[in-house]
Amino acid sequence: MMKYLLIGISLTLLVACSFSQEEMIDQEIEDISLLSKFEIGEATLEQKLAYKRHHLTKLAKWLGSKKEIISSMEKVSVFETPKPYLIEDLLDQKRANARVSEDAEQYDELLSSLDAFKGVEGEVWNPTVFMIEPEPDERGTKGGQLYVAVEDADENGEKFTGYELINNGLEVQMVPLTTEMTPDLVSNASLMVIELDYCGNTTGEQNALDEFVDCDQSGGGNTGGGNTGGGSIVSQNLVLNKIKIKDLKEAWPGRSEISLKIYKVPAAALESPVDGSGIDEFCGDHIYASDNCNRYRGRRYMRLKRRDRNKEFEVDWLLKDENNNSLDMLFYVIFEADGWPTALKTKEFTIPALPNLSPKIRFRSHQEEYDFNIISQSTAGASANGIPYGNTLTINNSAIEYNFALK
Repeated sequence: MMKYLLIGISLTLLVACSFSQEEMIDQEIEDISLLSKFEIGEATLEQKLAYKRHHLTKLAKWLGSKKEIISSMEKVSVFETPKPYLIEDLLDQKRANARVSEDAEQYDELLSSLDAFKGVEGEVWNPTVFMIEPEPDERGTKGGQLYVAVEDADENGEKFTGYELINNGLEVQMVPLTTEMTPDLVSNASLMVIELDYCGNTTGEQNALDEFVDCDQSGGGNTGGGNTGGGSIVSQNLVLNKIKIKDLKEAWPGRSEISLKIYKVPAAALESPVDGSGIDEFCGDHIYASDNCNRYRGRRYMRLKRRDRNKEFEVDWLLKDENNNSLDMLFYVIFEADGWPTALKTKEFTIPALPNLSPKIRFRSHQEEYDFNIISQSTAGASANGIPYGNTLTINNSAIEYNFALK
């Protein structure tokens, strides 16, 4: 009898502990959630992370209560590239089916959490979700447990905070995990991954070669220069020809997002090297693959899974489509992009022959960049300025291998 009494007491304490953990989370973000997206820009990084955690976990909890939505989403194994869904689209579908009242308090709260990342510190981010499902066991069955991974960060950089989602039909609890979330932990359970993405167009997301898909601009896809009969060159475009990522620089279960920011040193700066003509600030003239200077996520070209590490891809990303045998100088950063509120990094470029020129690029990433460089598109310019010749550039370091080419 005493044995069963002790077991009952232990279970009661375990459940009480789970509830207290959830209450602690709610208490942690209670004040932060009252801040608007315009006020949060002045908050500390810890407060911004609490704000992000509050809104993403609220959305995750709602999704966890909607078994029909979870069952309708496409699911992949731990090693496959997932298909992300915009949570806003899933909510709109529920509303269209008259399953969520527009006047309901819960609906207004969900809209508030979706809106919390639109225009935050001048950027637009969209909460997304994707599902990872376990492989069937030898009997063909799958585990029924559901875990949730929410994009997060701490003093060591990016991470995903793990929760066990418990839905007893009456209420949904998200109980924080006390151990690190790993593929082994969820090997016999489903996993819902909640993160911020900057793009509402998920076309092509199931491919590793994402080719740059963005919501508010186009470009940066594959290109083909080429020859006609007799070998005369019709056009020559500067492309990033092949790429191999050796270090994914992304916490599991996130996917590595390989991004690029590239600009041209303005001709006016070269003509007036004494003061730099403003190029001592940020960015320069735009070329084909250039992005807005203040879009710190850059242009995302690839979204890689774990199996893509050390795999070579022939991508032919179009970088510049004119004047590719000129004296133009280009500067760029290739990096693994992370979402808000990741602190900004600044990369400064130097030209030995022009010490007064110091172009800079700012980007969001928890990790060091894959590579950065300033190049000349003529051999004479490269020699005169003490920088690499870019049209046939090849880079091979511990994190990345890639080359440029004219095509």
